[in-house]
Amino acid sequence: MSTVSPTTGESYYSGEWDTNIKPLVKALKVGGGRLNTVDAAVLQRYQEQVDRLIDNQIMSLYVTPLAKMRIYNRVEDVFVLTYAGRIQEAARYWVAGLLLKSEYQQLDANLNEAVQNYIDYALTLIEQCKSMTDRLEGQRWRADVSRFLPPGAIPMVRPDYPSSI
Repeated sequence: MSTVSPTTGESYYSGEWDTNIKPLVKALKVGGGRLNTVDAAVLQRYQEQVDRLIDNQIMSLYVTPLAKMRIYNRVEDVFVLTYAGRIQEAARYWVAGLLLKSEYQQLDANLNEAVQNYIDYALTLIEQCKSMTDRLEGQRWRADVSRFLPPGAIPMVRPDYPSSI
């Protein structure tokens, strides 16, 4: 399945189906053999939707779409291209939650609660990125104070506090 967004030309924040999203869906023991028949177009629709929602949530602080970072993996002793922070984790849980919520609507009450917990957990991770408790290292900040100052020279204002400027 394709992991490149037609809107941005970059890979989706959530990554690939087999290695990143499918294990989250399988953890809830849902659907029997229906997981093998997930349509690529349906999955890409949710991945695109989640990517645009994440970009809309963080665009007041960061330049979007986010750029991939070269991060050193000590275990395998290689550099890997990945998104900084917990954006990938949030996107994976959000996509899995939306997929389960819409494609498996006949779930029992306990699973519906678990699916909602997936989405709530993803939103919590995004809120942490917005409130600067989990800053996205290496991403370009949006400079809204002055177009002549670089974003690194402008003091960061938390979005939930009024600005003194």
